[in-house]
Amino acid sequence: MQLRGKIGDNEANLAEARESLAALPEAFSAFLDATHDGPVQSLLTQFLKTSMNHKVVAGRFDDAGGGDYHVCTVCGFIAEGAVPERCPVCHALPSKFESV
Repeated sequence: MQLRGKIGDNEANLAEARESLAALPEAFSAFLDATHDGPVQSLLTQFLKTSMNHKVVAGRFDDAGGGDYHVCTVCGFIAEGAVPERCPVCHALPSKFESV
């Protein structure tokens, strides 16, 4: 979503994603504290967890290069290596993961 409409090489795309992801914790922490609606807070927390997962995977991508990655089609979590028994963010079943 962050790179929609932008086409560049992997290095440029990863740099753009890292820059956007770096600002998320500060932007969301105050909003989450002020949000008292359970479903809204749950959704935003899930989004933040998935975004932080993307930040970690993007950082490792430079070091490791390719590898086995599996994306949860429900929330977007990226698993490295094997497909987890359940998505750690949204608890989706392994069948909801797509290998990339």
